[in-house]
Amino acid sequence: MLGFAAGCGRRLGHPGAGLARLASMAAPSVYDALDDASRAFVAFEMATIHDRLGDYGAAFHWFGEGNRMIMQSPQARGIAR
Repeated sequence: MLGFAAGCGRRLGHPGAGLARLASMAAPSVYDALDDASRAFVAFEMATIHDRLGDYGAAFHWFGEGNRMIMQSPQARGIAR
């Protein structure tokens, strides 16, 4: 739910507020407990917000993390569930 709220904040022109909401989900103790799809969502939202704020190094990091999560999915690896 926080990820959705962060995305709404970003889309409404308040990326800083969205980043503050996502920060709790990006904390290692929470982030590591999420499944790959949820981690990818958080990572891509963090990347987009950092990009909008002009923090391109952090955006690059989070885009890479999101892509890594997507590539670990069973669909990307060609594994049928």
